[in-house]
Amino acid sequence: MTDTVPRGIALAERWQRHPRLVDALVALSWVLVSAPSLLFAAVGPAFNWVSGVAFVVIVVVVAVCLLVFRRRRPMLAFAITFIATLPLVLLSPDLPSVAAAFCIFAIAVYDSVRRARLAATASATVTLLTSVTLLVIDPPLMVPPEGISRIGNVITYAVTGLLVLLVALLWGQNSGNRKRYIESLLEHARHLERERDQQAQLAALAERSRIARDVHDIVSHSLSVVVRLSDGASAVFGPGTVISTAAKDLLRELNQRLGYAAE
Repeated sequence: MTDTVPRGIALAERWQRHPRLVDALVALSWVLVSAPSLLFAAVGPAFNWVSGVAFVVIVVVVAVCLLVFRRRRPMLAFAITFIATLPLVLLSPDLPSVAAAFCIFAIAVYDSVRRARLAATASATVTLLTSVTLLVIDPPLMVPPEGISRIGNVITYAVTGLLVLLVALLWGQNSGNRKRYIESLLEHARHLERERDQQAQLAALAERSRIARDVHDIVSHSLSVVVRLSDGASAVFGPGTVISTAAKDLLRELNQRLGYAAE
């Protein structure tokens, strides 16, 4: 059990390094999910090349949308997918729910859980309304499998679509919360690192200031002694020495360089 967790984390990090590949696999999975319904309807008597081309175009549009916008603009991807896949209910009522599930997962991970819940609610509402409508009408393209009634077929599609939406929402919510939690930890770590660097800079400045004060105190004391001795020698032996003047000039320049008032 202890070896499984690091291996799973390493696998997730490996996938995160290739976001384009993940998006391509998601788009491909949608094509593979929708292909059986298209092939099954193609053998029906009511299927023609116009409806076939239209449904293929819808599948391709949704696949491109998932490839391009799923990660960057998940709400836009959901809006396009939500509208584009409505005609697919004539083939399989759960196809719009499956397509919406990809986007709902992305919204929960890359946008917000609140918007993902709104999108899931909208998709579930449309799924229920579509199911009720299909109980009243009998689309010629939606042929139930042998041995299953039309009502049972519609109910099965409705339950499948709702379960897919629920799983996508819960899975995306869990993944999104974990992603945001990790991002908050990384941001906190970066904040602590910046604060540590600032504290180090402040400590270095304080140390330089302390050293400067010590140097000033030592040198200014020595120069003050030199000035007093020079003044004393001038008083005894007469004027003419330049030691006192040079020491005073040096002490004044030292005070100016170190930021002290001239003494």
